[in-house]
Amino acid sequence: PIAGAPPPRAMPNVTGAWDVVDPEFSPVWGTPTHIGVRYSHSALVWRSFLVVTHGYFYDHARHEPAWQSDTWAYDLGGRGWSRLHPPWDPKQPSATPSPRYSASAVLHGDTLLLFGGDDGGHLTSPHNYIFKSFFDELWALDLAGRRWRAVPKDGKGPWPG
Repeated sequence: PIAGAPPPRAMPNVTGAWDVVDPEFSPVWGTPTHIGVRYSHSALVWRSFLVVTHGYFYDHARHEPAWQSDTWAYDLGGRGWSRLHPPWDPKQPSATPSPRYSASAVLHGDTLLLFGGDDGGHLTSPHNYIFKSFFDELWALDLAGRRWRAVPKDGKGPWPG
C-alpha cells in the first residue's frame, strides 16, 4: 500500500458468459455472402447492425497477407452478414479507401467516418512490410446509400494527429 492512498476496492462479482452468435466461418477469406477473418478492423453499431470495415488478416496456410477494404453489416436481429461495399478496386483508386488496418471510425448519423490507418506499405511494396506507412485521409461512407467519398482537407496543413 501507498501511504495516504485509499484502500483498493474489490472487483464486483460479475458472472456471465459469452454467446457465439455467428460461428467461425470457412474459408477464412470469406465468400460473397460472408465476411472473411480479420483483425485491427474498424467496427461500430448503426441502427440494428454491427458494421465492420477494413482490417488485416495473414493467411498462414498460403503465406499471404490480406489487407481488407470491404465493408460488412451483421444484422443483430436476423443474425446474418451482408456486404455493404465491395473491396477497393485498384482501377478506381479514388472511389474508396484503400486496404488498411488500425483506422479509427466513428458514426455520425448515417455516416461512418474513417480516418487514418496503416497498410504496411502494401500499395508500394506488396511483399515487404514498411513500418509507419500511415494514412492521413478522412473518408465518409453513407451507410444508407452505401457510397464512399473522400473528405477533402481545408488546405491549412495536415489533419490533427
